[in-house]
Amino acid sequence: MNALKTVLAPALVLIFSSTLSSAQIIISSVPSTINTPGAYILTQSLHYTPGSGNAITVAASNVTINLNGYGIINTSDQTKTTATCVFANNVENLTVENGEIFGFTNGIDLEGPGVGLNFNVGHIVQNLRLAYCTLHGILLNRASNCLIQNCQLSSIGITGGGVVVNFAYGIEIFSLAGGTRIYRCQVSNATLAGFLTQAEGSQGCYLEQNLATNCDFGFAFQDTVEAYRDNASFGCTTAFSGGNDWGGNHSQ
Repeated sequence: MNALKTVLAPALVLIFSSTLSSAQIIISSVPSTINTPGAYILTQSLHYTPGSGNAITVAASNVTINLNGYGIINTSDQTKTTATCVFANNVENLTVENGEIFGFTNGIDLEGPGVGLNFNVGHIVQNLRLAYCTLHGILLNRASNCLIQNCQLSSIGITGGGVVVNFAYGIEIFSLAGGTRIYRCQVSNATLAGFLTQAEGSQGCYLEQNLATNCDFGFAFQDTVEAYRDNASFGCTTAFSGGNDWGGNHSQ
């Protein structure tokens, strides 16, 4: 059965297909806010014009955002923007995958509270290309038990026009209860650190088979409970700093 139904907001259209086991909701414009669990998808690349706010705000748990091979591009002045592409605060089980994010201050920013109940867990960020994010490519703040894999980040802290804006981070994780894995990701040309991880408690992140190229710090671990194995750093001022080296890491 093929039918169309508008739900949630004008930017969201519900599609039914005989080949799908559940409905997919099209994100047809940004900014958009997701208030309901479900599977959301792009069917075209989208431009975000405001210089602040969030292109997509996720206010529900158990959400999948499939960029479907398309991109979300911030077209405001990258030297002044404070906009984030995908933002969530204290939700769980968010997946963001399969596309491109260009030109935001933060590409993905998933936040958890410092006090009270923390539900910032179970996220998957995968198969993304992020570029020209001027503060963070991917930021998980007070998060636990998440997975970031197969992501490619470049020119972090730098605009598309080559202007250096901030000391910036490709992937930064501040762990609350540990369990987060960063696997097979690449960061090239981050103005401060390709990968930065820190733990609030006794458990940190685990990094495996990642690559940092031409960053100030390739891998910066802020304590000894971060573990890393089989990573590589090329052309970084400091290749590996801190953490718990489990072997197989190389730099040149």
